[in-house]
Parts: sequence; C-alpha cells; structure tokens
Amino acid sequence: MSLLALRALQLEPDLPPVDLAVEAGESVGLVCPDQAFGTRLVRALAGLDTPHAGAVEVFGVELATLERTERCALRTDFGYVPAEAGVVANLDFAQNVALPLRYHGVRAEPELSRRVERALDDLGLLPWTTVRAGKTLPALQKRLAYARAVALEPRLLLSEDPSSLLDPQGRSKVARLLKTLPERGTTCLVADDDVDFIRMFATRIVLFFGGRIFYDGPVDKMPPLLARTLHFAP
Repeated sequence: MSLLALRALQLEPDLPPVDLAVEAGESVGLVCPDQAFGTRLVRALAGLDTPHAGAVEVFGVELATLERTERCALRTDFGYVPAEAGVVANLDFAQNVALPLRYHGVRAEPELSRRVERALDDLGLLPWTTVRAGKTLPALQKRLAYARAVALEPRLLLSEDPSSLLDPQGRSKVARLLKTLPERGTTCLVADDDVDFIRMFATRIVLFFGGRIFYDGPVDKMPPLLARTLHFAP
C-alpha cells in the first residue's frame, strides 16, 4: 500500500486526470512550471482543497470519506508548509513551534522542549528562539514554518513552493532538511517550479506540463534536454 496515492485526480474540469503513488521513505519533487497548478495539487493532497474529480488517499484512507474531526486527527501524521510562511507574528520562534505540538497533545516536559529545540536547530534558528516572528524577515519566517511542521515528527511532509521567500542560506538549510527527513521516517513531497532547488534533495522528480505527467523517475535519469527546457518554461 502506497503512503499517498492519487486516483484519476482532476483539479479542474479542463485538466487531464492524474494517477500518482508515493511510497514510504521517498523524497519526491513535483516540478510544475505552472506554480499555481503545483499549489492547487499540494493543497488537494493536504485535504485543504476539493478536487473536481478523483480521489486522494493518505495512509490508505480516502480523504473525501473522512469527517472533519477525522481529518484533524490525521493531521498529526503529516506536516504541511504553505507557500506563505503563515507563522504567528506575535509569538516567538519557540512558541510558534510549540503551538501545533500542544494542539496535538505533546505538552509534557522534557519532550516538548526537546522537539522545539531540535526543530529550531534543524533550520539554524536557535539564535532566534525568543525573538517574535513578526520582527524577523520573511526568509526566517519561512524556515520557521518548516520547523513547526517537522517538530510533529510526521510520517508525511507536504510543501507548496518551498523555495519561495528563502534566501541562499535558507534554501541550503531547507534542502538539507528535506534530504535527511526520510532517514527519520518522514516521506517528503513538495511542488516547486525551481528544478535546481528540487535537485538539491529529491530522489525522484515528477514533471508536469499542462497538468500531465511528462516524466516520473530518478533525478539523475532525467533527460538533459528536458532538464534544460525547464529553465526556459514560462
């Protein structure tokens, strides 16, 4: 059984249906020159948007069959990072990371502090532990969003447009995190239009054009001409 599967998924009536399976332990980059398509696709996988047709299965369960409370319970097993950081501006970095942990039942010390510290350290954010998120640049807030997501120690991490808002240091930190998460038991699936960023961590690339899959395979097996074409895609 695949960890995540799309069954004839159609985001819009005029788009072709898509079938895709992601296995546990993979780090998959969805390369979408149309970033709006990539965003909609990830949001559908996260259960935040309802597709026009087809099914999304996460951990063997079809999302459309779940009640709201069941979807919330499922969220303890996967992290989600939006294109915009979405952090709480008036909370400091440690409080931001602790917030979803407390919501999902991780309240006892020292476990709470251990997870917060590790997540901040993963993204090089320990110097900002007690700094309010709203006082920092968007690039740091985006890294904080990843810290919040991975602190849950999810089985699955979904991210839309992960390279947006990041400065060079942030890109390096996030890519290193995404590359190592499968070793901790977290499967990663992200959608971005930056193939160079995807190459930094993904072991598998799924390339979309016009809503269709044009390539699905190992990063190092992607045809060179196809890879070069991506740099000039609108």
